[in-house]
Amino acid sequence: MYDDIPPYELFETDPAEITEMVSKYGVAILVEQVNSSGGLSMFREARKLANDRNDRGENGDHIVLNRERDADEAPRMWEIFSQPWMHTVAEAHFGAEPFVFNPEITLVTVRPGGRDPVPQVEDGPGLTFLLYVTEIGAGNGVMRCILGSHHGGKRLPSAEPTDRLVRLDAAMGSILVLDGDLTLRNAILREHPRITASARCYRA
Repeated sequence: MYDDIPPYELFETDPAEITEMVSKYGVAILVEQVNSSGGLSMFREARKLANDRNDRGENGDHIVLNRERDADEAPRMWEIFSQPWMHTVAEAHFGAEPFVFNPEITLVTVRPGGRDPVPQVEDGPGLTFLLYVTEIGAGNGVMRCILGSHHGGKRLPSAEPTDRLVRLDAAMGSILVLDGDLTLRNAILREHPRITASARCYRA
């Protein structure tokens, strides 16, 4: 029954298991870590943030929240991105090196109609936690990755032919953990809006 579930798709926030998957594949998908009631709360908070920024004449589709400055503006988001298991995974990723833990949350809303692919995460070294505020699939521009491409210290060309290319579909409330050196391919959003939130840890 569960033979078709990929090994990097997890259902528990076990830091050792997450670290193992990210080390091996460059990605771990933690399925539906925010339950249905929490997911609705998360979605409403994201939409309110966007609407408030639009009302102020700012870009509500791309919001960057700073932990020191905006801690009270999005309490649900900060709760999600401050979980102890995330810090433990980051500690394992960086080893003895000092690092900065999720200092910012980037909340992005993308709507259908664009001609070009829109990245789900901003490019940068380190470790990224990506929250699917909405379900992400073929209709709203799900990204793909080349499994194991983070090995070797540099990214593969994103268009390189490979049989290790997989789609990172997941339900609302799922959290992806991504190595910063993983090769990603973005897709055009064709049918449904997409909302994601991400936070990145990096070397201090």
